[in-house]
Amino acid sequence: MEVPFKNKIGSAGFRAYTQLKGYEFKIAVDKEDVSRANELRNRIFSDEKYSDDLANLHEQQDKFTTIFICHYKGELVGTIRLVELSKCSALSLFNVELPDSICNNNAKELGGLAVETTHRGVGRIALMGLIDTAYKFSLTNNIHWWLCSSRGNQYKSFKAINEDCQKLEQHQPDQLQLETRKIFASWFEKYGGDLVVFVFDLSGVSYFKNIQTIIKSKFRYGAKTPSRPNTESLDAK
Repeated sequence: MEVPFKNKIGSAGFRAYTQLKGYEFKIAVDKEDVSRANELRNRIFSDEKYSDDLANLHEQQDKFTTIFICHYKGELVGTIRLVELSKCSALSLFNVELPDSICNNNAKELGGLAVETTHRGVGRIALMGLIDTAYKFSLTNNIHWWLCSSRGNQYKSFKAINEDCQKLEQHQPDQLQLETRKIFASWFEKYGGDLVVFVFDLSGVSYFKNIQTIIKSKFRYGAKTPSRPNTESLDAK
């Protein structure tokens, strides 16, 4: 599955913009990159008062994971990951039915998002750049769908670049899911009423919507990049 021509143009423009702003995005390809990404995520999750068990769970998933990282002027400021569906967090926490079009062969969970507070506001460049990097990797590796779980405001960020995002109905969790939720207890206590599970069809991505989102955000916040801290925490998974 190739990147559509119109998205190649949009992607080139977006990458030029992020580089101009001092951002660099890549796959964590060696142990040092993976270790630094885990350290960043663990520190941010610790600041958000998440359980240490959560950090341990992520490190156990490393062998089933592709990790993406974001640097700002040489400093690591963000990370996100793609996880095998059989090892993902969302299906172990939420009782949802996946659409028939999704199977383990062409879908992954996108999660483990952690971004420094000073890079969460205007334009959400760190977030959008991480999504962009995961998007290109996915298409190159025949991944057509992402399964995601996040808070409502993060879902809006995905919806802004892909109107085909589909929310999944959440049913009463089974006993095993309730047990697993204990690891995420602080996350559920804080955001339980605002959590969304959705599937993201990569064929619906629009870079022009991405650019529009950045422009609208800059007018809304009226600040420079990196932005002032946004005190809302990021997705724990």
